Amino acid sequence: MARAYAHLYGLAVTGLRFFTVYGPWGRAGHGVFCVHPQDPSGRDDRDMIKLIEEALGREAKKRLLPAQPGDVGSTWADIDEHTRDTGFSPSIPLSVGIRQLVDWYRDYYKE
Repeated sequence: MARAYAHLYGLAVTGLRFFTVYGPWGRAGHGVFCVHPQDPSGRDDRDMIKLIEEALGREAKKRLLPAQPGDVGSTWADIDEHTRDTGFSPSIPLSVGIRQLVDWYRDYYKE
């Protein structure tokens, strides 16, 4: 859609796709809200579940299902060009980010 708009009105457009966004900018159904078989860092679902359990201070109720139609087997992101162009490189370890997400979620939803 952005490309069509840019073409129609002669605008320069750059599109960004954010991988595994969590925290206030994340959305249900992605990232830690819905644990996927593998995240871009190479961690599998057991690692993510363990981090979430540790942050919550309780064990998750797990319901293991086979792969569902439409599930993506693997995905990855290469941010080398972004890092080169902007000088920014993510530096928050996933374990810290998960803890911050849980703290934010509990505060936002008053849980």
